Amino acid sequence: MAGRVVADLETYRRGNLSVGVVTPFAAQAKAIGTALEREGVSTDAEGIEVATAHRFQGGERDVIYLSPVIDEGCSR
Repeated sequence: MAGRVVADLETYRRGNLSVGVVTPFAAQAKAIGTALEREGVSTDAEGIEVATAHRFQGGERDVIYLSPVIDEGCSR
């Protein structure tokens, strides 16, 4: 699932939109962040924030992407 999120974000990155990726699982947020790093994506430079709903609360972005599932192999 983390890889799919990274692929989906490509559309928004090309449009220079700020993106918030929200997930209920800290392990999923970490997996997505790691997948973005593997692809050479700098979340700071590209306006992408990946966090749980609690950490993202009050944050504003052009696009909010919800990842409600957890990847296989993620530890809780």
